[in-house]
Amino acid sequence: CHQCPERENHARIAEKGERLIRENSGLIKRIESRTNVIPKTFDRIIAVLSELKYIENEKLTESGRILTKIYAETDLLIAESLRKGILDQLPAAELVALLSTCVFENRNDKSSSPRIPRSLNEPLDRLIKTWEELTILERSHNLATQREPDLDFIWQSYRWASGHSLSSILRESELTVGDFVRVIRQLIDLLGQLLNARPEMRSSIKEALRRIDRGIISYSAVTA
Repeated sequence: CHQCPERENHARIAEKGERLIRENSGLIKRIESRTNVIPKTFDRIIAVLSELKYIENEKLTESGRILTKIYAETDLLIAESLRKGILDQLPAAELVALLSTCVFENRNDKSSSPRIPRSLNEPLDRLIKTWEELTILERSHNLATQREPDLDFIWQSYRWASGHSLSSILRESELTVGDFVRVIRQLIDLLGQLLNARPEMRSSIKEALRRIDRGIISYSAVTA
């Protein structure tokens, strides 16, 4: 309601929920401010976030405050992964590789059998299960579902975070140098957000950043 003391915070989360609503209707335009959130969709998003305990009694919970610090298309999936501890205790290379599924989006044909490090089998299964649960919940509230985690950059990001050269990685991939740099820069940005959202993961996040912000990636940031 208009008198709700947390209305602006609710609106901020609803604004972040663009990924939930953009495919519902060709008439729904990109949400650009709190003032043009479509009421029915706003209510549905609030219902989803309330059911997930990001909002309680018209106020943001601690999980809700963490969600507001994540600015990715798959922000809700990432926030749920944090809350469930899926990202906790992951070594740096595995953390980078798992997060790549929430950032990378293959514009071409997806690989029928993407290469996955064995150490990621269990956390990846948990991530995909979480996505499936969110999809069911979103559909139950007549909201468009977020995209499925994309596994086609896992191996490349894992190898880069493990110290392999760019040339050796690109030899096994159809990615261009520009595409590779762009996705790694997105991962660096996301890791920076997680550093703010989950400071208790500071050590693993800092190590992940150190491992991937090197070579052409560091150079591209300086020359951009």
